[in-house]
Amino acid sequence: MKRLLFCITLLAVLAATPALAAESDTVLWGAYGGFSVGVMFLDTSDLNDYLDAWDVENFSTTLPALGLSGYAVLTDRFVVGWQGMITAQSKPGELADAQIIAGFTGLYFGYNVWRTSDWRLRPELGLGWSGAYLGLRNIVREAHDLHLPEGYDDVVMDRNEMHARLGFSAEWTPALKRNSNGLLGLALGLEVGVVLPMFEDNWSIRAVHGDDDDDDDKTIRGEKPDLQLLMPYCALAFRFGGGITEEN
Repeated sequence: MKRLLFCITLLAVLAATPALAAESDTVLWGAYGGFSVGVMFLDTSDLNDYLDAWDVENFSTTLPALGLSGYAVLTDRFVVGWQGMITAQSKPGELADAQIIAGFTGLYFGYNVWRTSDWRLRPELGLGWSGAYLGLRNIVREAHDLHLPEGYDDVVMDRNEMHARLGFSAEWTPALKRNSNGLLGLALGLEVGVVLPMFEDNWSIRAVHGDDDDDDDKTIRGEKPDLQLLMPYCALAFRFGGGITEEN
């Protein structure tokens, strides 16, 4: 009987919580900013085949990622913000060492389809730029028609392209400090989405010295890797901010 009463009480509290939260203040105008940690998914299978010529260890398709973001809340429902995420990984090889860096940055718009004083759920649509960098260091043997000038043993390749981003964010935003017309609080969020390339650009290839002096870089030709910048991601976001809770 005690267990039954406990379960009934717990269910009643859980059922009442959304209603109570909906009656409390929500942020009408405000801003939040912070960082995120998560993973990005990148199809590296063709890249790994390309790097087999230098016996480089395979890159994973699941890469750790870090991000920064900030957004403004407009009239309670609308959100306008900026987001960027980046991932990097290095792998050794018998005939060269490789490093890949990939990421994206851009503006986005969102709409809080459900919100209370403590929760916000919204879809997001963004536009921006994504890019990738591939570095080959200490090349022992040339491959893929990459002919290095005398005295050079490093190659860098990079590309940038425009993208669209589709995402969904679920946030818990408890107030740390509240007054009669505003609050300061946290925004702990779960973010999932995908970056979709719109206008793909080609790789640029340069031979570089080990001192990374850009003035000495030389553009070269050769076969380029096939790496699609279609990047699903999932991250936990940690932000701080707040705003006003009623119109003056």
